[in-house]
This record gives sequence, structure tokens and C-alpha cells, in this order.
Amino acid sequence: MDDVRCPLCCNAGFHDRPNGWRECTHCEVAYDAATIARPEETRLALFTHADGEALAAGIALGKAAARNLAFATARRAGEQASVTLAAIARPPELAHFLDATAAMAALFSERLIVVDADQPVMDAPDGVRVLARPMAGDFAAQRNFLMDAVASDWVLQLDTDETLTMACAGQAIALAGRAQALGLRAVGLPRRSHVDGVLASLYPDIQYRLLHRDVRFAGVVHERPVVPFEDTTLGLSAPIDHMLSRQRVLERSLQYGAMAEGGERLQDEAALLEPMPERWMAFL
Repeated sequence: MDDVRCPLCCNAGFHDRPNGWRECTHCEVAYDAATIARPEETRLALFTHADGEALAAGIALGKAAARNLAFATARRAGEQASVTLAAIARPPELAHFLDATAAMAALFSERLIVVDADQPVMDAPDGVRVLARPMAGDFAAQRNFLMDAVASDWVLQLDTDETLTMACAGQAIALAGRAQALGLRAVGLPRRSHVDGVLASLYPDIQYRLLHRDVRFAGVVHERPVVPFEDTTLGLSAPIDHMLSRQRVLERSLQYGAMAEGGERLQDEAALLEPMPERWMAFL
């Protein structure tokens, strides 16, 4: 089948299972051939199941899939968690990040930015801490320095070319509270990449950025949090928006390839330069 994606998370990758079933490689929901061929109907069936209806035939939910569905359909209620909004940045990016996140700042405990520099490059406004540390080509070490400085229970790390809507910022904070109540330590958020204003087909491009303060990263480039799988979930209801140009997509492939073997990820580059098919827009 061409142009097949998961009806829940819109991922295009699947594990083949017996009897023609396919299991999403991200959210782990499994579908039979007939069900996956009707994504709109199947998505509705998943959401009505989350509201208490019986699970429709042709869909299977293991423990992780059921939790991912619950987080995808959760709305703001329950336990609250304190969350810091944070970023690692180059000095020229700092002012842009502060401007882009100003409207949502009051939702968070504070904003924390670690700048790739020997010393802070500006006086921080109220509610903002700006720290300085030379990155020296190691993204994980820079993120871990940031994590060491976090004072709240949770942190949402963004890159300086990323943002959230106000609604998604509030939803991310609610998801942190839900995760905390369940003893989880990392929530993966989907990322919608817009290349020269066009939504790319690279989705959900899960980013584990909503993290308990004790989590640390590994990997010089394409860094990842070191967390047991059972302590994680997906927060599909709070997507990150990622703004790039075509030139930046090509430049970063070269940059990351020079930093680590295989770092260029040419498959991701191709997906970023391919527009999202129209039929899937309503699923994002």
C-alpha cells in the first residue's frame, strides 16, 4: 500500500506482524489490513475508545500503545508539575528565542538559556536565566549542563528555531503533570517542520524534550535522553513547530555529517524537502 501512515500518530513506519497486521514503530498501535486502509474511521475509533467505548475490531493496543493513546487524548486536568522552558543557543539566536517565547513565559517556572559563549552575552530580563558555556561541538554535554541548572521538576527544551502555540505550551505542562503522576521521566513530542513555510512529510519526528530534571543526554550530535523505554511516553497533543529554510536543511546535513559518522541523516533530509501529502494534514 502506498502513502500509509498510522491513524493515531501519522507515522509512516511499521513493523510487519503475523496475519497481515502492522504495528506503528512510534506509538505501537497495531492494525489489520482493512483497518489501516481506513485511517479517518480508525482514528475516530481510537478516540472514542479513549472516551470509554469498546475497542474496535482490527486494532490492538499493548501497554505502551494504550498509554500513548491516553496521552494523545488527554486534556488539561489532574496533577500539575513545575516546568522550565529552556534552550541551548548561539549568541545571535538569544534575542529571537526570548521574543518568540515571551507570550508563553508566564506559563513556565522560568526561562533558562545556555549560550555557546565564554560569558553571558546580555542582562537577563525578569523570569529568565542566561548561562554561558562553550559547546565545543558536543550537543549532549551542552544539554546536560542545562539540565544541571534546572530548578523545577520538569523541563521543556526547545531549539531556537522551534516554538509552540500557547495551547500546546499549556498542554505540554499538563502532560508533565500526568507523566509525573505515573512515575514517567520523558515525554516525546511530535515536531512539525515547516521548510520555507511548507509543512514537510517528516512527521511525527518525535523529540524527547519534555523531561524530568534528573534525565541526562548522550550523543555528540542527534543527542538523545538516556531513559528506559518503560519510563517514557508520547505526548502527541503538544506538537513543536520547527521553522527551517531549504538552505538550512542542506547546511545542517553537512554540519552534522562532519560532527559524527552517519550524522547527516540523508533520509531525514529527503523527508524534510518533501511536502506532507494533503490527505494527512487533518491528522496533525
